[in-house]
Amino acid sequence: MKRVAIIWMLCALGSGVAVSAQDQGSMPVSEIIKWQQPSRVLGLLSVRQGERVADLEAGAPLFLRSLASTVKEQGKLYIVESDPERLEALEKEAARSPYGNTVVVRGSEADPGLPAGELDLVLAVNTWHRVENRRAMRKAVQRALKPGGRLAIIDWHDGDIPVAPPIEQRLPHDKLVNEMKSAGWTVTTDSRMLEYQYLVILTPPAR
Repeated sequence: MKRVAIIWMLCALGSGVAVSAQDQGSMPVSEIIKWQQPSRVLGLLSVRQGERVADLEAGAPLFLRSLASTVKEQGKLYIVESDPERLEALEKEAARSPYGNTVVVRGSEADPGLPAGELDLVLAVNTWHRVENRRAMRKAVQRALKPGGRLAIIDWHDGDIPVAPPIEQRLPHDKLVNEMKSAGWTVTTDSRMLEYQYLVILTPPAR
């Protein structure tokens, strides 16, 4: 998965310093939290203790730490990243987790490298628009999900958004939904609760 990285420095949440990102520019973490609303997102996703969850191209501790602390020791969090430098940083971050439940996985452009049939939830935040081979990625995610598992995609609205990439680089909501429905996926939640992003939760077609 080629991606001009969303890079949120791994120490930023604890320090409150400004962070850099291709999409966001440079802004305090407190500002990112205001519009990304990780606690509210996880509430909508109904992530529970003991679940197995994956975060695609996770780069940031914003969801890494929230997810790890939600699934706790009984669950498992897979952090997928394709950039070697960020992989090393994420491994260090995962090693600091008090829950011992985080596994960092090196994914590819078409396959996140997740175990088959184990995942309750795969989360893609500001990532799906950068997937070049979405057909292959859909199939790979479907293989990773257990029966009843879900894919949650958070990506950018159209229009003038100060923190988003250029419009031509975004994936419009309707195009995403049409692609997924055409491939047999079912939309179970279609939320506009976030200021700058849509949030779509889907279940895969029956095997």
